[in-house]
Amino acid sequence: MKIIIFPRATETAINRTHRRNIWKHNCDEMHPPLEIRRNGAGGGSSRERRLTMKATEELIQEHQNIELMLEILKTVSTRLRDGDAVPPEHLEGILEFLTVFVDKCHHGKEEKYLFRALEAAGVDHITGHIGVLIYEHEQGRIHVARIKKALAGTLGVPDMVEVQAAAADYVELMVQHITTENTDVFPMAEKILDSDASAKLCENFEKLERERIGAGKHEEFHALLETLQDVYLK
Repeated sequence: MKIIIFPRATETAINRTHRRNIWKHNCDEMHPPLEIRRNGAGGGSSRERRLTMKATEELIQEHQNIELMLEILKTVSTRLRDGDAVPPEHLEGILEFLTVFVDKCHHGKEEKYLFRALEAAGVDHITGHIGVLIYEHEQGRIHVARIKKALAGTLGVPDMVEVQAAAADYVELMVQHITTENTDVFPMAEKILDSDASAKLCENFEKLERERIGAGKHEEFHALLETLQDVYLK
């Protein structure tokens, strides 16, 4: 039997305009964590921590770090638009975080393992949330590519207005994307996936991290978040 979860409508021009109008309000209401979440926090190795936590809990912790970077991105893009200087290494770090941590690592865990496990348990790809979430991952990649292109600019002159516009679109997308996963998809996964399936997901998440970003990279991203948080959010 297929489990059908009716999704939000695919984004239309009207929906997009409406969400843009409420973007600032929604983002101002988002409360990022005061401390950076580490998979290994609380003692023990990352692997030991995974043995005692659900796969969805790991993804939620990563969402908290992503939300923090979204707040940083908003501040940085506004500074760039206003003509303020931002160190190139900060821009490079932000873009690497969005490309590697968010897309290759976090979204990779969802697309390669979590979503497939849900489909195997009966969640429908087309009529459920999964197809919409994968579409939103693709839209996120487009927005990040826009940011990179705008920073490169024309004849070496960056387009800072487009940088902020692309950043705003990315933040808007990711805020509602994370909300859907935290409030709808992850609770559903906890209900239909047993402890063995969750443990297998955690093993696969660890494997994906090793293969896609390498040992120690997660810790480097945590250090980056701490540095940027101190500079742009305090």
